[in-house]
Amino acid sequence: MFCIVILSNRWSQIRRPPIPLGSVKIEKVDENELEALAKFYRQHNAEAWIPMQLKVGPYYCVKQDGKIVSAAGVHVVTPQIAQLGNIVTDEAYRNRGYATACTSVLATDLASKGRIISLFVRTDNYSAMRVYEKLGFRKVREVVFLVLKKKNL
Repeated sequence: MFCIVILSNRWSQIRRPPIPLGSVKIEKVDENELEALAKFYRQHNAEAWIPMQLKVGPYYCVKQDGKIVSAAGVHVVTPQIAQLGNIVTDEAYRNRGYATACTSVLATDLASKGRIISLFVRTDNYSAMRVYEKLGFRKVREVVFLVLKKKNL
């Protein structure tokens, strides 16, 4: 089961992460880094990632030794709404505030343009829910998703 969490469109309501952003270098991913981003998501089984999403809206990342170790982006962006997604941190780099920092920068960027920010999160993904709550997101409702996979014949 998933829950929908939403943040108001007032970018000033996005809470700063508990770590100073200055201590974490957040980079906006550009089209030249598409293959590196795609490789990162493949390695981390990000089922919702497709490369065209980099053209839909911004993606931000943290790198260590030139390698992406955390990233956050979007599924959908309209003039009114942005749905965040593909928020992933390599297991070896967790609990350092990277996902919080990437998500904060992403949400601030999108909300500063007047968009309502939303995302879906699995109800059993407690660490992700803590990140979103730190940033001011609140649960709106729970929904059930039915995932259909094409059977190879």
